[in-house]
Amino acid sequence: MSELNYYIEEIDRLNLFENLSSNAKQLQSSGMALLSIAKLPTRKDESWKYTRLDDALAKNYTWEKIDPQISYSKLSEANPSFYHIYISEHGVTHNIQDPGFKLTHINNCEDFENIYSTKNFNDDISIILNQSYLTNGYCFEFSKKYQNERPIIIHYNFIHPLSNISLVNQIICEDNTDVDLLEDFNSSEEIFGNIYTRIKLGQNSRINHVNIQDAKNGSLVLQNLNASVAKDSTYRNNNIQIGAKLSRSNIEISLEGELAHCDVHGLYSLHNDQHHDTSSYIHHEVSHTTSDQLYKGILADESRGVFTGKVRVEKDAQLINAGQLNKNLLLSKKAQVNSRPQLEIYADDVKCSHGSTTGQIGRDELFYLQARGIPRERAQAILARAFTYDVVLKQPNLAMRDYIVEHLTKKNVVQQL
Repeated sequence: MSELNYYIEEIDRLNLFENLSSNAKQLQSSGMALLSIAKLPTRKDESWKYTRLDDALAKNYTWEKIDPQISYSKLSEANPSFYHIYISEHGVTHNIQDPGFKLTHINNCEDFENIYSTKNFNDDISIILNQSYLTNGYCFEFSKKYQNERPIIIHYNFIHPLSNISLVNQIICEDNTDVDLLEDFNSSEEIFGNIYTRIKLGQNSRINHVNIQDAKNGSLVLQNLNASVAKDSTYRNNNIQIGAKLSRSNIEISLEGELAHCDVHGLYSLHNDQHHDTSSYIHHEVSHTTSDQLYKGILADESRGVFTGKVRVEKDAQLINAGQLNKNLLLSKKAQVNSRPQLEIYADDVKCSHGSTTGQIGRDELFYLQARGIPRERAQAILARAFTYDVVLKQPNLAMRDYIVEHLTKKNVVQQL
């Protein structure tokens, strides 16, 4: 039995159609039809050339249903600098009392039919699997002119070993909204996490979005982010990948209105035999749009990183500005990275750039610090911290930035100096 056959039979056994709305049933049925003819990607599939799922999916994870009930709690022990939403096997608890915010189960989301519509990843196996397991997920809605007083953290914490956590979330920001949102995905056991997030940003709006993936080493985590940005709006993303044995991030940003802008910045820090793969696609659909992308990797031991970034500029998308840069720091001779920045440009009046660098800590920099009495190990930590902070300092919200630094310090990605 192939790895995908196991998941097809498990879906049939679980009867996941129960209690789904008609729209959700139709979407899941379409996902099952795609899954029945799908194959695991191989080296011949360009987008998965350096990442294999065979061994990871062969563990035969058991699907975990999340209680759809949503409850409110004061969460007195939670960090008061944030609003908090907790998602686990037992359901959802939050402490947001604001008429401009609405949280519903995905089954009750009104704007739901085109949630899986993508331009670059529509046949990706991670999305097909997520759609086939369409039962868990939530819709986060921010009404017109909403501005959160403090950032919101969505905590994902799963404790059942070898569980299959499939989630589809939709984040809707209406016109003139201003939202700071941080997602912290972690687990205390080895799991298979498959998270699909759809973000719709209305006109003249801004969302500052951080994603931290810190699942237990040994886990498989597949994440898809699909964001559409309307006129005069800004989408900012910081993607921090430090957990799981094998992880993959598909990021698709569509700039659909004039003066739309996106900042997409990421950091992957890998140890032992960890493997992370980022595939990003930024689509300039109209004129006068801008994008900036910086991805950095720190790789130690026998870890491996993959970065594939594509910027596409349509024929009528004149007067755009797009920058893309991937930098990697190798801390071991056995660490590997594959970097593939790409530009696909069909307009003639544009300013686009891309680049990639990979190397080890420079001997001159080490010598400079050691000559001033700093031990070699501490000198390496200082240089690695500086390399990391190029991405961390891209986060403008100080509370969210401190949260990222605390996480990185706890995992020894950066050391206290």
